[in-house]
Amino acid sequence: AKVNECKSKQKTVELSIIIPTLNTGQYLGELIEQLLGVKDIKLVEIVVDNGSADNTLTIAQRYEQQHGNVYVFEQARPGAGRARNTGGLWAEGTYMMFLDGDDPINAKCLSSSMGHLRHSQGDLYFNTYNISYVRGNVERKVVGMFDSDLQSWKKHMLDLKRDAFKLINYPWNRIIRRDVFFDNKIFFPNSLVHNDVPYHLMGIADSERIEFGNCALVKHRKFEGTLEQITTKQGTCRNVLEWRTCNEENEGGAIVTIYCCRAVADNTRIQVFDVLGYTIDQLNYRRFFEGRFCSTFFDFLYEIIALG
Repeated sequence: AKVNECKSKQKTVELSIIIPTLNTGQYLGELIEQLLGVKDIKLVEIVVDNGSADNTLTIAQRYEQQHGNVYVFEQARPGAGRARNTGGLWAEGTYMMFLDGDDPINAKCLSSSMGHLRHSQGDLYFNTYNISYVRGNVERKVVGMFDSDLQSWKKHMLDLKRDAFKLINYPWNRIIRRDVFFDNKIFFPNSLVHNDVPYHLMGIADSERIEFGNCALVKHRKFEGTLEQITTKQGTCRNVLEWRTCNEENEGGAIVTIYCCRAVADNTRIQVFDVLGYTIDQLNYRRFFEGRFCSTFFDFLYEIIALG
């Protein structure tokens, strides 16, 4: 019944926003409220909870009861890719996008981006972003885009598709035309890591009109001490995939050498090869490697495999 209601009410929707959630109760309300505050876009929020153990589902369902454009679904099997696919099934309207449940957005940037797309009718629209480093419940610092993305932005007028191909495979820094997504059968695999790679590359390959915006749409939170553990003593992390030395400025202004380790198990991270194999097959089918994109793709592979 909820699915039919969701579909019937979305006939006049411009933008469907899919939000996978897992234990994001501390932040989800902020994102939903920001989207509800956008009055100049006909949008729906589709929240897909991935088995949260905190109050995430309760918060989402409260908003669903209070607002007619918020829909909540429960995804029994874990994985952000599965949750995004589930939410995508119920997407309607001209455009769609995927956000993380713990990331705030810039409502004015979203409005201006959709205003531009109403005029241009573009297929894929990229926005800039900011990165927020959070330790515990404290936001330590906010920085702009990573250097690799910033370089693509500076020269994106030269070759839109190739420079978009070089961007980091974040799923939340873009708005995609819904028929591009569905007509080309783009989806997220079930891998626990890098499940956004096919969406990133296939979305670019299948889009004819690619555009770049200049406002930061998302402030992506990186939680220190979770996927990346930080310590002042090398050797304290377990299941270490990679050590790297980091320099950090402490509150007194001194530079302290710390050690960071990737704490995601190897048997999970190796799933990236399954994802890349599927993606390569799809890109071959699209004849994407005929021409100028081969070297760009190998650069992308290096970033994914060697740098993680």
